[in-house]
Formats: sequence, structure tokens, C-alpha cells
Amino acid sequence: MRIETICVILTLVLFPVAFAQESLTVETNSDTYFEGDTIVVSGSVGVRFSDETPIIIYLSNEDGTRIGVHQGPPSLDNKFAASFIAEGSKWKKSGTYNVNVFYGGAYTAKATFEFSTDQASRNTESIFEVDAGNKGTFDVKYTIRGGTLMDMRIVPKNLGMTVEIEASDDGSMTIDLPREFIGAETQDSKDIPFIVLIDGIEVDTTEAPVHSEFRTITVDFLEGDAVIDIIGTYVIPEFGAVMLVVMAGTAAMIAASRKI
Repeated sequence: MRIETICVILTLVLFPVAFAQESLTVETNSDTYFEGDTIVVSGSVGVRFSDETPIIIYLSNEDGTRIGVHQGPPSLDNKFAASFIAEGSKWKKSGTYNVNVFYGGAYTAKATFEFSTDQASRNTESIFEVDAGNKGTFDVKYTIRGGTLMDMRIVPKNLGMTVEIEASDDGSMTIDLPREFIGAETQDSKDIPFIVLIDGIEVDTTEAPVHSEFRTITVDFLEGDAVIDIIGTYVIPEFGAVMLVVMAGTAAMIAASRKI
């Protein structure tokens, strides 16, 4: 009886370990892809068979249609990887796609990813170089979805910046505004909201948590929108005493308009 008990305990303890060692894992290098993207499928096996048994990778859409296949043995360090380019006649339907991996007839693993044929829903992240007059230029980091950035420039008389976009769809734009060059503050240097206009109409914005070097705002826009005006209380502080007077007057008008 004691021997049987020991055998049961050993089975319960050792079997999970053996299973973990022989497991198969798989992942993709992104959760979302667009037409033309490269999909990288990678993973590892707990035990590498000595007979060069191949790992088989199948890609299929949510209808079950197979759109890609790859097979080959894992590397000597028990890892594997394969690349698929999302283009061609089989990549015409947006949705959830499946990655199924098989090894040796006994081990399987699965992953999923989203595929979209709508390029407008892709986020574009980049840096735009803005002319800063006597101070040269400065970089503004931005992310845009649903459109393309056409231009970004300082407008001193408005104490702000004008952003021109080409909105092919409803979307949004997130901009990091360097405090050194543009801001919206009270006289005691406390942040106040920027006034943001789209094609002349004031809109709401979302602002990220405070950062010491820049302020991050997100603006939602509609298809066909073209001009985003961001108005603060100063741009490029070196404009001098005359500009300070203008700034004070503008700040007062902004405060008054918000009370109406």
C-alpha cells in the first residue's frame, strides 16, 4: 500500500514537470496587422525531436480558410520562427485570424491576431520639424489615425500653432507640445487648457498626465476636416515685451470667453 501511494505521488509530481518541458509555445510580433505588413510567428518547444520532425504553422482567417503555411524543424536551441506577408488575393477580409502550430503529432499551440484592410485605421507615429524663427526649429512628436499630417506651423499672432491635415476618415491626432515653445498658463505659471478649433469651431480635447517638458493633447476629428488651431498664452517666449502685452490681452479674452 505504501509503495502504491509513493507511485501515485511520483506520478502527480513528475508528470506536470515532464509536460512543461515538452510544451509548445507560439506568439506573433504584433496583435494587429494591416495589408502589406510582415507577420512574424515565433515560439519554442520543450523537447526537440532528434529526427528533424518539422514544426508546421498554419494561418487561417475566421472562416477557416487557410491562407499560409510553413514547416521546418526547430533550431538547436528549441526555437522556431516564420514570416508571412499580408498581401495577395487571400488577404482581402478584415477580422480575427488564427495561427495553429503542430509538432510531432502530439503538441499543438494557437495564437490569434487582428487583420484590417482599412489603412485609415492605422496609427501613424512620427516627428514633424516646426520652424521656430530665430530659435531655428523644434521637433513635435505626433500620432495620427484616420488622416495624414500636411503641415504644422507656429502662428505668433494667435499665440499658438496651426496644424493642417488631410482627414480621409474619422480619426484622432495626439500631439506632444514642447513647453519651451508653446503653452497655456496663468500668470503664476499654472497650466490651463488650450483652446482648440477645427475649421474654426471650438472642440474638446483630452490631455495626458502632466509632463515637465511637454503637454500632450489628443484631438478627435471628422472625415474632411482640414485645419486644427491650437491656441495658448505664449509661443516661443523670446518675442519680447510687446508680445507679452499681447499675451496678457489674449489670456484675458480667453478667460472672459470661457465665462460666457
